[in-house]
Amino acid sequence: MFKKILLSLIAFYTVVGFLVVPLLLESQIPKSVAKSTNSNITIKDISLNPYLLELKISGVELRDEENNHLASFDSLYIDVKLLPLLKGVLHVKEINFKNPQISLLYDKDRTFNFANLVKESADDNSTAKSKNSLRVIVDSLSLSNGIIAYKDFSKPQKFEFIADAISFKLTDIDTKDFSSSGAKFRFNSNLQDGGEIDLRANILALNPFAVDGRVDIKDAKLYSIWKYIQDVLRVEVADGVFSFGATYNFNIDDINATHVDNIHLTLNDLRVKPKDANNDILTLKSLNISDASMKPMDYKVSVKSVVLDSMKVKVERDEKAEIDWVGYFKSDSSSNKELKKDDNATKWSVAIESVGLKKIAAIFHDKTIKPSLKTELNSLDAEIKNITLLGEEPIKYALDLVLNTSATCRFDGSLIHKNLLLDSYIKCANFDITHYNPYIDKIAQDKLKKYNIALKSATLGFDANLLLRDENLHVAGANFDIKSLSLSRRDNKEQLAEFKNFSLKNAALDTKTKELHVENISLDELALNISRAKDGTLNLDGLVEAKEEIKNEKSVKTAEVPYNVKLDSFDMNGAKLLFDDKSIQDNSKTIIDNINISAKNIDSKEKSWFDYALGLRVNSNGSISSNGSIKHTPLEQKGEFEFKNISLKEITPYLRESTFLRISDGYFSLKSKSSYKQKADKYKVTLEGSLSVENFFLHDTRDDSTVASFIKANLNSFKFDTLSNELNMDEILLESFYIDAQIDKNKTMNLAKLLREKKSHVEEKPSNKPPLSYKLLNLKVTNGSANFADYSLPLDFKTAIHGLNGNVYAISSAKEEVSYVEIDGGVDEYGSAKLKGSVEASNIKSYMDLLFSFRNLSLNNFSGYSAQFAGYKIDQGKFFLDLEYKIFDSQLLGKNSLIIKNIKLGDEIEDENITKLPLKFAVALLENSEGVIDINMPVEGDISKPDFKYGAMILKTFVNLIVKAVASPFKFLASAMGISGDNMDFVEFEASEAVLLASEREKLDNIAKMLQEKPKLSLIVASGFDAKVDKEAMQAKKLTQLILNENANGVGVSVNTVESICSKFLGNQNITLLKSEIEKKYQKELFKLEYQKALFEKCTQMQNVNDEELIALAKTRAETLTNYLIQTKNIEKSRVIKEETKARSDSKEQWVKSTLKIEIR
Repeated sequence: MFKKILLSLIAFYTVVGFLVVPLLLESQIPKSVAKSTNSNITIKDISLNPYLLELKISGVELRDEENNHLASFDSLYIDVKLLPLLKGVLHVKEINFKNPQISLLYDKDRTFNFANLVKESADDNSTAKSKNSLRVIVDSLSLSNGIIAYKDFSKPQKFEFIADAISFKLTDIDTKDFSSSGAKFRFNSNLQDGGEIDLRANILALNPFAVDGRVDIKDAKLYSIWKYIQDVLRVEVADGVFSFGATYNFNIDDINATHVDNIHLTLNDLRVKPKDANNDILTLKSLNISDASMKPMDYKVSVKSVVLDSMKVKVERDEKAEIDWVGYFKSDSSSNKELKKDDNATKWSVAIESVGLKKIAAIFHDKTIKPSLKTELNSLDAEIKNITLLGEEPIKYALDLVLNTSATCRFDGSLIHKNLLLDSYIKCANFDITHYNPYIDKIAQDKLKKYNIALKSATLGFDANLLLRDENLHVAGANFDIKSLSLSRRDNKEQLAEFKNFSLKNAALDTKTKELHVENISLDELALNISRAKDGTLNLDGLVEAKEEIKNEKSVKTAEVPYNVKLDSFDMNGAKLLFDDKSIQDNSKTIIDNINISAKNIDSKEKSWFDYALGLRVNSNGSISSNGSIKHTPLEQKGEFEFKNISLKEITPYLRESTFLRISDGYFSLKSKSSYKQKADKYKVTLEGSLSVENFFLHDTRDDSTVASFIKANLNSFKFDTLSNELNMDEILLESFYIDAQIDKNKTMNLAKLLREKKSHVEEKPSNKPPLSYKLLNLKVTNGSANFADYSLPLDFKTAIHGLNGNVYAISSAKEEVSYVEIDGGVDEYGSAKLKGSVEASNIKSYMDLLFSFRNLSLNNFSGYSAQFAGYKIDQGKFFLDLEYKIFDSQLLGKNSLIIKNIKLGDEIEDENITKLPLKFAVALLENSEGVIDINMPVEGDISKPDFKYGAMILKTFVNLIVKAVASPFKFLASAMGISGDNMDFVEFEASEAVLLASEREKLDNIAKMLQEKPKLSLIVASGFDAKVDKEAMQAKKLTQLILNENANGVGVSVNTVESICSKFLGNQNITLLKSEIEKKYQKELFKLEYQKALFEKCTQMQNVNDEELIALAKTRAETLTNYLIQTKNIEKSRVIKEETKARSDSKEQWVKSTLKIEIR
């Protein structure tokens, strides 16, 4: 029976186990799921082995009410041990899922598809937890070949991600002892992008939970992650694979001991680009983080090594100054949340043992400026050690970079940033400054009103040791250099300046003590090109002009302690200056090269001195050198300088602007000591030295004729003081000087035509300085010469002065100081000249006593002047001239003595433009019997009057002398001989008579003396008659004779006798009428007298006197005069010449003149 029961039970158990339970589960599970969830489940097959307690469920699929797939698996296998159940232990040997699939969906409303899977239950009855829980042992819980498909519709672009080949295994779980466990956990999955996740864990305890293990992510592609977050980014992670690995330990009972170790992270072949663009903005070959560990609850991270290899970043700033990278990661404003800084937050302790950067590159493209500019970091290699966020320990670093292809930099040092302490060495070279010209131009245009400079080339290099402690910087061993700098104008590209190298060596700076010390500053091969345009502007004008600053009257500047600057030495080597002056008619180029300047011991402290030395070359031949010392604040200088062989011919273009002069040769030298002192607004410059000019030749550019020259002009010693404006000179030696003076056909002297017409007159501003006071002890002239020619004359005049030697002593600007002159020389072949005397050089109007003496000058050389002013050549003769001038208080007393010997006049010159003087007559008047003319011409005048011209006065005096002599030769000769010369130019005869009166005989005696003294003179006797006076006298004489003849008895003449004679000429009728008229006028007592007188007058007029009688009278008079001179006074007959008889009408009363004239033989 028992067997039957047992068999029955076995059979029932078998049937129920193998058939009923599976069928029951297949029918009830879907109902239960549908009742409690918003989903439907389908099961393909369920099988149960009740003896082995093995349950297998196949083909399970869970779908939502819309028949969308939620989850599924191909099979579920559960193996439970039977015997432990008898002991109240659920011992599961194995639980295994095969090919499970989960479809995880995140909808547009931001809910997961599993979120509303379970229906809400009306009953809220909680199941009480049994105090005696069933012991559960699970040997193995596993999952193989699983798939998770994730879809996200909450984003603008649907995101899909599949993790497949998921495997999961949990072993050795026992709920009896939660404090210790040997359970193990492992999770594996392949990602759709080729990556793999491997998670391993050793469950050390379940209560409290404790676990350790390892997590690894291999070859995961960042593109997949980017796709999930692409909507909040504006970039695309186009490529990139990362791997991650770490070990971990977690104990919930000792959570502070949680740590993650052996962390490594690699990121390879990263490529980032903007969306919808093909240009990469970031590429990275690899990022390796190794041997890192983290204690998150202690806020500690330590990393042994970080290596970043071959990263390249491109950054762009647009026209609105917005950087593209900021925009790439900028979130929408709707999702922005303000992050508030928590000052109380625990700070992480991060320590990185080593960071390596290899071949890092970057390009920054800035479009905020025009033209846009790219800065390229070609490579950056760095090694950084001991990095900590707390910054308590020094971070050590070494960094090398290449910038813009050519620039290199090296950084070595350490940094403590908690209490700032930076100790670094920096070295950079070949930095091309011109690459950043757009920035320079932009800053200049913003800050300046005008900026007309273009930097064409310049490379920068520097190195220094930096020590920055808090706010105090200490720089040591700093070196700085700029090479191959070139500047030009922006508008016309004209080169302005360049230099080979500017360097600063071994500089030290301390911002705390405000001290700057520089060992040396040098400037090599500086070249300046300065030009002046035709309008007078320099190419340096208008290069830079500052904007007007708005003054804020309320702002008060705080006085700061200035830096103390020391410079051991400054050197300028091989500099060059080219000055091209186009403002003048003939462009002038001046080259100053080989400029070397040095200065030593420069200190910014007041009253400190520094030494200097300078040397340069001028236009290839000349040189300038200087050395000395300078003190600043207040400014003071002492030293010496020398100009040597400075060529003067380069001055010619400037001379030609205002003159017609050209310096063809000449060299200037100056050697002097100098000093400068400044007090308040006054300064004092003192120069003491010597100067010389050698081989000086000055030409007229119009015909290339020599105007002046000298072999040497030496000032042996001088001293000049600007404060007192005093110049004291020892001796000037003027050797072999020459002057060429000419008067052209237009009567203009060449020296007067050397100046060009001035375009405008610029008024000089009055100066407060005292006038220049000068004193020269001696001016010595040796072997001087001069040529003078006058081509304005009818005959060219030329003379040469040579062998001028002499001295001028004590030339001074001081009042009442007298200079002494003694100079002599030769004139032409045999003449001589001498100047001797004294003069007040500062004011010749005050005092002068000079004697100019000329001896034995040949007169034929002066034919030009005799022809011009007298109309005659001079064939021969000598003249001697003494000009003695005495001036006292502007009053001139001149004594001019002229002696002419043996003058012989030549041909008369016929020209309408010359002055005609009777020079031959004058010579005859002036020359004595020995052939000597001795003339004294005193000159007086007030030279302070504006119209006083000495030369014109001399000429006028001489011409007046000639004119006066010729015009009144008798008076002139009489005056010269000391005799009375009034009315010597005529002899008077009584009317109708030819008898020489005694008074007139005296005149003839004096004239005879003149003729004897002046052998070249003759006398012209121009005797004549007066047609009226002589005729009337002769008529009266004839009537008287008739009356006398009629009254032969000698008794007095009666009225009747006269009436009788007159009746023959007048007729009786006319006599009767005349008698009647007289009777009417006069009484009887006067009648006879008046009647006789009237008859005589009327009858006289009727007497006949013809011209022949008058001519005969004149001839008789001439004979009387000539016979007296010839026969009585023994004058040669040939020298007394009778002129043709002429009638005249200038007789007064009864006296008729016979004219006498002097004439040359």
